[in-house]
Amino acid sequence: MTASTTTPPSSPSASPPPPLKPKPPNEPAEDHHPPRHIRTCCGLSGDLDHATAGELRELTTTLTLQPGQRLVFDLTGL
Repeated sequence: MTASTTTPPSSPSASPPPPLKPKPPNEPAEDHHPPRHIRTCCGLSGDLDHATAGELRELTTTLTLQPGQRLVFDLTGL
């Protein structure tokens, strides 16, 4: 038994892909290196004042960040 498939004429893969356009010489090359900094966002909600700042400090000092990892606080919920 054999099986075969055909591509319907209306399928996008029925025609060959368009040729790749060369990049202009002044356009920067794509960077395939991983980013140097990775952001971790921590959203806060409720109240943050001198009475609760100690709790936040305690929580953040227990976090382990990898080299290049940054901790960003989203304060829009305060």
